[in-house]
Amino acid sequence: MPLERTPRTAQADASPAIELLTEDFLRLVSVLYRAIQEAAELRRLAEAARATDDELYAFFERCAFTQAERASEAQHILSSRSLTQQAEVVTSAAFAAGDGATDADVAPSSERRSVRVWPAQ
Repeated sequence: MPLERTPRTAQADASPAIELLTEDFLRLVSVLYRAIQEAAELRRLAEAARATDDELYAFFERCAFTQAERASEAQHILSSRSLTQQAEVVTSAAFAAGDGATDADVAPSSERRSVRVWPAQ
């Protein structure tokens, strides 16, 4: 299923890189999804052929392995791009300007395995 370009708007003209990143992201997710689905189907076919035909079993297993490699590569590309292009990590802690809180104040405590809660000022 080919992806069609969306009509460009004034906002899209201001940031064409974001539009392209979105299209690339969707294409990568599509490849990842299809590779996972195909690998699962090929493994089912291999299991069905296991008892009756060793050659078919080996063939379906090789094909499933190839699809699993494709899925792994797509997942790697997605994760590396999301890490390099992520400008800011949004956390669940929201700080108001001037409240004096920092990331260290609300970071999970490794000793207690809990989040410290600070009262409002």
